[in-house]
Amino acid sequence: MDRRLRIVSVFQDLYIGGDENRALAFAKALDRRRFELSLVVIRQSDGRNEEQFGPMRQRFQDEGIEVIDLGEAPGDIGITADEGRTHPSQAQSSVLEKGRTLARRVRRLAQVLRQQRADVVDAHLSDATLYSTLAGGMAGVKGVVTTDYGVRSWDRRYFRTLAPLVFRKIDALICDSRAKSEEMRTWLAIPRLRCEVIPNGIFPPSTTLTRESARRLFGLPEDPRVRVIGQISRLIPFKGHRMLLAAAREVLNQERDVAFLICGYRRDPAYQLELEREATSLGIANRVKFVSYPGPIGDVWAAIDIHVHASQIESSPIAIAEGMALARPAVVTGVGGIPELVEHERSGLVVPAGAPQALANALLVLLRYPETARRLGAAAHERYRNQHRPECMARALEDLFMSVAFKHRDSNKTLSKEKSMTG
Repeated sequence: MDRRLRIVSVFQDLYIGGDENRALAFAKALDRRRFELSLVVIRQSDGRNEEQFGPMRQRFQDEGIEVIDLGEAPGDIGITADEGRTHPSQAQSSVLEKGRTLARRVRRLAQVLRQQRADVVDAHLSDATLYSTLAGGMAGVKGVVTTDYGVRSWDRRYFRTLAPLVFRKIDALICDSRAKSEEMRTWLAIPRLRCEVIPNGIFPPSTTLTRESARRLFGLPEDPRVRVIGQISRLIPFKGHRMLLAAAREVLNQERDVAFLICGYRRDPAYQLELEREATSLGIANRVKFVSYPGPIGDVWAAIDIHVHASQIESSPIAIAEGMALARPAVVTGVGGIPELVEHERSGLVVPAGAPQALANALLVLLRYPETARRLGAAAHERYRNQHRPECMARALEDLFMSVAFKHRDSNKTLSKEKSMTG
């Protein structure tokens, strides 16, 4: 090929999240002598959405990455439970409308792929994978890969039926953990599906703030004797915030010089209100801060002494890798791919999901035994350096994209060789 390989990444939406941060780290670490990268976002955004879910477009643009908005209005092509209970004629009309929406989005995406001279389409999550598989075929791209983190986004009406058909058309499924890769492989039951586990690679979060100024920014105690325990994640129920609040009450009952910071954008404003009410009912509202912060994530980390991740469902959280990069001691739940990131009592403390007392006990260990906390944080940092630097992830992804782009040429060479040997 006499030009750089052209990769087009496709997202349904582009807001702050683990997958989006992974893609941003890849964009920053990309070898631009060999590859070009652009992004296509299916659904249009507005200021209200970015305020609620977190701005992301500008971060890619700041890295010189073109972000192309397809301009589709918000709305899913799936069928909701309410639609399933409507009159048959209304349901039929809804299905037809969603079919037209799907066809329009695929046509428009295919047009962009042709304009971009895409070699490989890099789809992210279920909706974008569906569009990209169809549009990639129409545009004649060399290959389509998808990044996904388990069956949750596919386990809904119609998508359950579509998933095996779609994944038979893609060239590779990328997961960030072995646990979720095996979950997808088992659920899809496609023996020849190519699954690639490529762990997250991230740049260490940076900040210009001091510990004291970061705490002042987030309304936390500035007294240096106070240790701040923080969770960084989207404010959605499966991230385990209720378990964390229950554990926080136990910790605060036993240790006075502690505060909690819960940082993340809320998908549902009502959920944050529920958490705030729960903190009030537990009598800890004055020691727990909830924030959604549009600035550098390093500013948040500057305020945190101990990292906690209480999630009930996960693949390989970006926040855990960030904490490792900063040598923060951590208590995490042993779900999904988290045990592949954190080894219990070697690079952190791992507790069962849904067990607030176990979570509280582990946090108390780190609070009461600072040498243990330092040892675990140092081991976590070493693991980050060996396995989770952005260059490690970027080179693995680049190798995959190259193998997908040239698979047809290589298979043709193999076929020609076999023919010459048998001829």
